[in-house]
Amino acid sequence: MPLLVAFPWHLKWRNCSQPNSPTSTWSGKDRFVGCACSGLQQEVQAPSNLGGGGAPRVTEGGGSVRMQLGPPHVDTMFRPGVRRRRRNGTELLVEVLDAGTLHLATGRLVAVDPFLGPDVERFGVPFTATAPPGRYPVSLSIASRDRPRKTNTPAPKGWVAAVKLTIRDDPVVVWELALQPGEDPATLRPDELFGFAVDSGTGSFLDASAVPALSRLSNPGPKLDQDSELDKIGPEVLSKRVVNLVVGPASDLNVVIFSCGMGDGLYPTWVGWTSTDELACFVTDLEL
Repeated sequence: MPLLVAFPWHLKWRNCSQPNSPTSTWSGKDRFVGCACSGLQQEVQAPSNLGGGGAPRVTEGGGSVRMQLGPPHVDTMFRPGVRRRRRNGTELLVEVLDAGTLHLATGRLVAVDPFLGPDVERFGVPFTATAPPGRYPVSLSIASRDRPRKTNTPAPKGWVAAVKLTIRDDPVVVWELALQPGEDPATLRPDELFGFAVDSGTGSFLDASAVPALSRLSNPGPKLDQDSELDKIGPEVLSKRVVNLVVGPASDLNVVIFSCGMGDGLYPTWVGWTSTDELACFVTDLEL
């Protein structure tokens, strides 16, 4: 059964069972049913002051957002052929897309909208959880409607539901919200999570040392109204859903740019830890 092990109650979960159902379900705003990597085992009642208005509070690197509580259903998100049910009842079929590897030269991961121009250096703040420097695989969870199609009609491309950077392929027993320096979970309201801001419908993973190179790619060309090098890959991201772009050829630094399933918004990233307190993965939940 899922077991809550830390306060605030919605920021850290321990998984003590494996999933026994291919379908994960959220039951509205007032309760979180199940938890990441578990079946529909237990209902957890949210605090009585859940909900309400209020604008998101923006920090230097991102902001906080009102959204569903608890970590994502990572096991079902990244298991090809699984059918997941959205909160509106729509059933989606999962496929997993290999996005290549990410060079974490310093081990400090940044999640940021790559099309922020010069502001990418302001918002491209690395998470406090760090990995050993190295090259790690990135995978995308793609969700599409599984419905009959007319002959010769192309299959829907689906939406990017989540992005995962795998540091080690070991079971995750604890999920924690990824934080940037200065972010304090104690300051969050009961229905808020920290997340990174997206204004172009795209997000990205990159090492902290690659942020200046990414910023330079957003500089426009010398001619009037000439697109930047980064702008030129926008259509490719739209069609392929992900582009693995080298931004520092001499240092082999790269950035993995992905489309966000729900477009613009604020998206949380979660850190998965093993039973021996080793960092297993980062997962950005795109709230599909």
